[in-house]
Formats: sequence, C-alpha cells, structure tokens
Amino acid sequence: MPWFDVPGRGTADTLIAFGHWSTLGWLNRPHCLGLDTGCVWGGCLSAVRFGNSLDERELLQVHCEQEQAPGT
Repeated sequence: MPWFDVPGRGTADTLIAFGHWSTLGWLNRPHCLGLDTGCVWGGCLSAVRFGNSLDERELLQVHCEQEQAPGT
C-alpha cells in the first residue's frame, strides 16, 4: 500500500507534493500530488501552477528525450 493511502495518515488533510516515483506517474488528488512523470525515461518534466487556491491547479509538462535506459 502506498504511504498516501494508509488509513489514518496524520497528514491526510495537508497538501503534499512529491516526486521520485516515476512508475506511479502523474497523481492528482485533493491532498496529494505525485509529480514524477519520468522525464529521464522519455516521459515528461512536470510542474503544477496553482491559482487563487490550492484546489485550482494547472499541470504543465515538457516532453523529454530519453536520457537513461531502465536498469543502467
């Protein structure tokens, strides 16, 4: 079970943005943002722009050329 799905997690009502989990990809939940979309593997470099509130989100992405092969 991923850490962000653990029942009773103490930070469940706090917005947390994280990376370094490229196999998960883009995750957009009310209190959890997974931003690693695998740039090094040929995916995208991703960022989020917030509006007037943390609920107003715009995903920004730049496509990347593959720089590394899995397992190397």
